[in-house]
Amino acid sequence: MALHGSAWLCMAAHGCARLRMAVHGCTWLYMAVHGCAWLWKRALRPIVRFLRAGSPQALARVKVKVQTITSTSTVDKLQQHQQQQRDSWVRWHTLILESLLLMLVVVVFLSLLLFL
Repeated sequence: MALHGSAWLCMAAHGCARLRMAVHGCTWLYMAVHGCAWLWKRALRPIVRFLRAGSPQALARVKVKVQTITSTSTVDKLQQHQQQQRDSWVRWHTLILESLLLMLVVVVFLSLLLFL
């Protein structure tokens, strides 16, 4: 009977350990989903919005606005705004390219560490 009771106790301990591992896995899954949501909200969504703002449709809307505006001061302000958008576009592309280059260097460095 004692052997039977200890077997049940061992099975209960094993079940608790499995339950603890399942909770730990769910916690990691939650952290991964939360991390992806944070990455989308903070990094990817602004980039997607920026790229959509530079789309041909958006540029066509700006051109239509330029054609309909008659005041020279407003046209000058719009041209300054377009120049700022172009400068911002260049800055974003530079930032993205530098990030990709940095990631490539890190991947190469880690690959060398793993294979040496």
